Amino acid sequence: MTDLRKRLIECAARGMNQTEAAESCGCDRSVVVKLVRQEGIQFATHRRYGYKAAALAGPKASAPQAEDPPQMSVDQAARILAAVAHPKWSPALDADILARKDRGQHFTRIAAEMRLPRVAVEQRWHRLRIVARVDEALTVAVRHRLSYAATAEVAL
Repeated sequence: MTDLRKRLIECAARGMNQTEAAESCGCDRSVVVKLVRQEGIQFATHRRYGYKAAALAGPKASAPQAEDPPQMSVDQAARILAAVAHPKWSPALDADILARKDRGQHFTRIAAEMRLPRVAVEQRWHRLRIVARVDEALTVAVRHRLSYAATAEVAL
């Protein structure tokens, strides 16, 4: 294992993105990108987009939690989703966009696989990401097979 590779894995584990890792290691970002593609090192997504330190340099052991967090009720989910309700979108599509974007897929690929315009997917993602707890609300809505029309009825 090369010294640079070891340092990059350490940077990824500390939650740095590729640019920060390149600066820390004193190399060009293109070198980091090449090693990422070859070695499969995963870095945090750029902080500008709201993701913080999601680096996965290796398997992480999760500590058992004493209590499970309380589940969101259908009424709570409906109130949250009322802010993003749109007749041309469904909670399932919205959850899919957020999940794919969290995995690092580009809008072009997401849009092509969903057979939607890229700009529509990108704008929808921007609309969803500013709503607090929208991930949890979408999970509840998908689990209970709610549509945005149904959430509007519950929220009133």
